Amino acid sequence: MQAGVGVVVLAGGASRRFGADKLAADLGGRPVLARCLDGVVAALEGAPVVVVGPPSRRDGVGGADVVLEDPPGSGPAAGVLAGARHLARTAAPDVVAVVPGDAPWAGEALPLLLAALDDPMADAAVAVTPDGRRQHLLLAVRATHLTALDAPALLGAPARALVHGLRVVEVRVGEASALDVDDASALELAREHLLGDA
Repeated sequence: MQAGVGVVVLAGGASRRFGADKLAADLGGRPVLARCLDGVVAALEGAPVVVVGPPSRRDGVGGADVVLEDPPGSGPAAGVLAGARHLARTAAPDVVAVVPGDAPWAGEALPLLLAALDDPMADAAVAVTPDGRRQHLLLAVRATHLTALDAPALLGAPARALVHGLRVVEVRVGEASALDVDDASALELAREHLLGDA
């Protein structure tokens, strides 16, 4: 596992498909975002964590810092960059891991992503879901690549823009790691998974 890791947890977005604040949805007595943060801490104990989202996210994130992309609502790539730049100022990690806040078990994938960066030729490691899709919001990337990005060019850009032109390793992750709570049916799946773990 890499030394000097910081984690960016994306907790913005409008939750349009969900119809309410999906990160606050109850998952076994805890909000979805809190479950995600629990998993991150369990996987990378002691790593600095920054949550990117509105100031209201300060409730329930433990010791994590909370920052907002500039301008607010400028998309996931801008959010990751805001988090990475905050980490560069406060912790100066060698590697930045990125996790979507609506993925309660994404933390389980972090050791796999970080192990892929033991290859010195790899710039980034991106999770690949069981059905073969790249999940660009679940990744690990060398911090120097993120902080060198042009912030204005990332406004409104999708997350895949973060690794454009980089040497990317694909890392297969499990079904639970890839599960994000985007709608009511996904929340039900997450609740079923939680019951299966009990």
